[in-house]
Amino acid sequence: MFRASSCSIGMLLLAMASCRRESTPPRLMLLSPAQTGVTFANTITTNDSFNIQSNVYIYNGAGVAAEDVDNDGLPDLFFSGNMVSSRLYLNKGHMQFEDITERAGVKTNRWCTGATMVDINNDGLLDIYVSVSGPGAGSKGADRANLLFINNGDHTFTEAARQYGVADTGFTTHAVFLDYNGDGYLDLFLLNNSPQDFARGAADLHPLGVRSESSEGWNTLYRNNGNGTFTDVSREAGILRQIGYGLGVVVADVNRDGRPDIYVSNDVSPNDVLYINTGHAARRRRAAQAHERLPHLRPPQRPAAPRFS
Repeated sequence: MFRASSCSIGMLLLAMASCRRESTPPRLMLLSPAQTGVTFANTITTNDSFNIQSNVYIYNGAGVAAEDVDNDGLPDLFFSGNMVSSRLYLNKGHMQFEDITERAGVKTNRWCTGATMVDINNDGLLDIYVSVSGPGAGSKGADRANLLFINNGDHTFTEAARQYGVADTGFTTHAVFLDYNGDGYLDLFLLNNSPQDFARGAADLHPLGVRSESSEGWNTLYRNNGNGTFTDVSREAGILRQIGYGLGVVVADVNRDGRPDIYVSNDVSPNDVLYINTGHAARRRRAAQAHERLPHLRPPQRPAAPRFS
């Protein structure tokens, strides 16, 4: 009798626990495009002349930015597209989004990669900076010019990258904004990739010729002049003048001195790079891994304003 009662109680407790687990809602839910209205797809179309063998970068992906572009308290979505146009979705609330790409004036026809939202002109409205990276070494510079969509405040945008001096034609993977010199204006750091497939170079995967000669793959730092224009200050700031296969970049105050530093992750070559913001003339440091000791390189010989080591 005791054994039967114990068994019954145990089964009852197990059943109650099972019911409790089943009633717990999932932490994340997958919503369909039909529910949200977000139908963007970064479709890559290949053929005999354009494929993974002719260009190893075609599946590197694009980008997405989620911020409130109309100050209604709801995060909106911008997707950058490679072979398809970028799309801007306005958040209508309750996980419903409206595609306003055409009327907003942000349709693109370039190989867009990273997307960054920033109030570049300090008017209280978020603008959109779009990185363009290709599609390959044979692409023209004009086709690779990065884009800057200035927010007009009425759900429309005006492209003004050339006007601001940031229509960079390198192979840009992503862009980050930071006030590197502490003047109150957001400056721009561009993470660029190599214009040459590393598999086409020497046996050690080191590309021939273009790697050491072309500036299209150099990372670039633009100073915000505070008057609606930017100036390339890469050399005086101590940014390495060499091509890298840049895939990721993050800004953080690594040494907690109150100044933003920059960490760049590279694929294949060179090693990852950590730029320490010294606030004055400085040395440069490089690291293969974030936790490794950072050996000093020869300090640049040109004195400057705030620099990176």
